Amino acid sequence: MIDELATLLMWMVYFSCGSPYRFPELLTLKYAGDDRNVFLDDKSRCIQLLTTYSKVRGYKKIIKMLDKRTSNYVFYFIMVLRPIQIDIVGKEYDKIGPDIFGEAIYSDEEVPLHFEGDETLTNDKISASIIRSYLFVDVAKGRLIKDTTFFSMLKKYPESVRDTQRLNFRELRHAMIAIIRKYIKTDSDLGQTLWDAMKELLSAHSVRTGREVYGVDPFSIESVEPSTAGELQLGVARMWHAWIHLDVTIRAAPRSSGQIESATPPFRPNVSLKDIFQAGQSIYGRGFKLSQDQLLLVSEIYLSTTPVIPIQAPTGFGKTLLFELPMLALRKKNVVSFVFVPYNTLLGDMSQRLQRDGLRVGFVRDLLSDDPVGRHDFCDVYVGIFDNMGRSDFRLLIEGASLGMLVIDECHNLYDERDFRASGFRGIPAVPLSNFWKVVLLTATAGKEGLKRPLDFLNLEDVEIWDMITEMPLKHVEKTFEKVKQGQLDTIALQYINEQQDGKVIVVLGEKARVEEFALNLDIDCIWVHGDLEAKEKVKRIQNFKNQDTKVLVGTKLVCEGIDIAEVRLVLLVGYMPPVSTYIQMAGRLRKAGRCVTLWNKRSLHKDSMRVRNYAKAIREFYGLEEEAGEETAGGENAGEEIEGEPGLDDDETTGVMGLGDDETSGGIGTRDQETTGDLGIADVQPENIPLRDTHDNTSQMMSCEDRT
Repeated sequence: MIDELATLLMWMVYFSCGSPYRFPELLTLKYAGDDRNVFLDDKSRCIQLLTTYSKVRGYKKIIKMLDKRTSNYVFYFIMVLRPIQIDIVGKEYDKIGPDIFGEAIYSDEEVPLHFEGDETLTNDKISASIIRSYLFVDVAKGRLIKDTTFFSMLKKYPESVRDTQRLNFRELRHAMIAIIRKYIKTDSDLGQTLWDAMKELLSAHSVRTGREVYGVDPFSIESVEPSTAGELQLGVARMWHAWIHLDVTIRAAPRSSGQIESATPPFRPNVSLKDIFQAGQSIYGRGFKLSQDQLLLVSEIYLSTTPVIPIQAPTGFGKTLLFELPMLALRKKNVVSFVFVPYNTLLGDMSQRLQRDGLRVGFVRDLLSDDPVGRHDFCDVYVGIFDNMGRSDFRLLIEGASLGMLVIDECHNLYDERDFRASGFRGIPAVPLSNFWKVVLLTATAGKEGLKRPLDFLNLEDVEIWDMITEMPLKHVEKTFEKVKQGQLDTIALQYINEQQDGKVIVVLGEKARVEEFALNLDIDCIWVHGDLEAKEKVKRIQNFKNQDTKVLVGTKLVCEGIDIAEVRLVLLVGYMPPVSTYIQMAGRLRKAGRCVTLWNKRSLHKDSMRVRNYAKAIREFYGLEEEAGEETAGGENAGEEIEGEPGLDDDETTGVMGLGDDETSGGIGTRDQETTGDLGIADVQPENIPLRDTHDNTSQMMSCEDRT
């Protein structure tokens, strides 16, 4: 076990020391005896390492320094773990012979070691000397740690990178040298020329090589005083520690405020509002404009220093534009952003939208996959589902990185589905939000209190919420609720589908077991989707519905949420009375003129169902909106408050249609005519009596309803 820890400690030293070792120099680190090269600095309390490089045949010592945390591990290993090893193997331990590197193939190749006076060292004496002086010893195998053992870690880690993309030791070393050369800036007053020359020397390059191959300014480091050279060498180590955040104290806090304290130097671009309009013009042309509310939110995201921005805005507001424009404006900054959606069915739409508008788009699942599915170039944004965000390898992937935006779309699902998808969501609160320049949460249906729930789930508090819903939503949607006997649901649904002459139709059922059966019974060309299908198949079918001439899509509620298809004209809920938030999501799929029809009966109702006869009041209360002047709810103010006690819900009773819609603009209940008054085009809606559809033999009912929403 301690031998395995020694290999891990060897890697910690390699990454921490300030400039990468070659393996032979790393292997010969000694904390005692002749040629000792491991020391503890009495001021910083950090481990300092002295070394020379055989490649350049240098004799001058070069100083490297470990960060405080790694120094503590090395100190603990020397003072605690190594004595334990010595005690375990005992005085008789003699596994280590003259071939301490384990390179001799035959025993006669070993060169005997001698004391003064020609006394030959025995294996027990060699073992006692080596184990008490060399840092990286494989005690079990009787030699110093082999290069194959050390390099084998590169075949396993990092776990967030596919096998085909992991670097070998040589590639890793030169990558670290390149990072130090390009990004590690001086913290010294001695000048850039000396700094650059010292970085080449620490990389085992002569100053001549640095000048001729890597373009370092000509300068002879030989003339530098030893104290100055030491200061420069330790300076490189300190700046390396800062760049990879080794010296940052990480405080575990159960909750974070809206002002996240970052352990990572944050990405802070120099930005201008002009960037946003240039990005918009690249998509929509020179006539591009933003509404006042859109401009306010885009400015908050792009220009402010606020790290977490939760937004609730109505369907059709243009929420995607709020983060798409900043991402387009940041394309030249070479910064990576992430967008997460709740369902696989939404991935295709999101990726196509962002790619169509000029962003380089990749998938999080490909970043996290170990399968060699192809070469992945740098992308501006990666899209994934919530379950991807909860994976431990995603956290490993972004650990220590300085990133652009983290966008969580339809964020209310973080709370709503936390129990159903517990295994996939469990890791989401552990995602280091401080690594991102901006964290944006978007929803249309969290309600007056709902956004606090996903914020609580993410352990965020004291965050300002932007609620852009100030008036009744869905005014452009004609809303109809029709009570139908259970055995006639499919028949009535087919009538509505056949009556819809233009546009596409989405049919929503409450049970996935009913989806395929319903689709087959329709006897028309349609596409059906539910949760039991493979993710790729679901995405394929949604895309086929969007891009082909197929008129009807049948599925469960996940079919509706977040899908943006402009051609949809009818959303039909069959035997399903959803909660208020789900109803708003479904009706919100009607981006332009359209109708949302709910066919329901007593079996459709459950404790969370929206109140049928008081739908306007239910929506208003959901958002915390004040009652508008003259507003009346269908069936009276108290109708439908208690489902169990609601009158007229028995299947044997006469059915009726509650016409809850109007033309394209007003959305009032049962209105067909309007008269425009005033310069602002405000509709003066007048109610009228509408006959309700009679699907039984009983006499039709008449109901007068008004809704000025």
